[in-house]
Amino acid sequence: MRFLFIDHITCLIPGKFTQGVKQVSSQDYYLTPSKAESPPHFVTAFIGEAIGQLAAWNVMQTLDFQYRPVAGVVAQVCPLRPVYVHENLQLEATIEHLDEHAVHYHGQALVDGQCVFTVEGALGPLLPMTDFIDTAEVKAQFEQLMQPSLVKISSSTPGATMSEQLFQFDSITQIESGKRVLAQKKIVDTLPFFPDHFPCMPVLPMTALLECKMNLAKWFLSQVAWGRQYQITALRKIKMNEFVRPGDVIDCEMQVLAHQDKPLILRFRSEVAKKRVCVADLVLTIDSQGLV
Repeated sequence: MRFLFIDHITCLIPGKFTQGVKQVSSQDYYLTPSKAESPPHFVTAFIGEAIGQLAAWNVMQTLDFQYRPVAGVVAQVCPLRPVYVHENLQLEATIEHLDEHAVHYHGQALVDGQCVFTVEGALGPLLPMTDFIDTAEVKAQFEQLMQPSLVKISSSTPGATMSEQLFQFDSITQIESGKRVLAQKKIVDTLPFFPDHFPCMPVLPMTALLECKMNLAKWFLSQVAWGRQYQITALRKIKMNEFVRPGDVIDCEMQVLAHQDKPLILRFRSEVAKKRVCVADLVLTIDSQGLV
């Protein structure tokens, strides 16, 4: 259940552009059941994670593995459709600006030439590599990804099955029908992300928290009687202020900002010990086919 989502880097222009691939197989750990007769699909937020990891490999290689980017700010991500088992993700990350402090980039994921996920306006602060992982270890991972043959070192775990609770909040602590929800989740030290994210400093991936928020939104919509079904079209104004570590308890507030005939906007604010750690707006549109 590796938290490494690039199988092979196919093109790398230092400080500029990277392409890579990920095969979604039935052995992948991070698979979510799909609706009706559709096959399982890759956890939605982790498509964005894969794009971020691809950009990070370029940055780390360009800076001789002295620094690595961490999650900071993302203007918008758009999940355009699920990515199913046996589909191949073609990933692209374009670096707009890189200096000693941060990287600015955007990216996309495609399946058979069709765009399935976009990341816009991403900013990742740079921190010393050795705070997170041994330099020799990360260099060895990079060399494996650059091999000409497809070497799969990512998230396949034969026989392992992901618990659906992994991306759910533990409890709903308060609800105002149709208006507001408070939820809570304790970050236990056995979460499968931590061995890779990161070996020297385990922290919760921002994308894992965003997946929990999308699932909270789906639960909220299943409880209201609005007579409509919605599809997630974007996450906007995403900002990660602080690391979330094993043992932390996340308190998450979700508020309805816009409703009626407008796109539905849900605003999320997450705190640890009353200190803000992550904010995001979730945008949903009416979907005649049902909630995705």
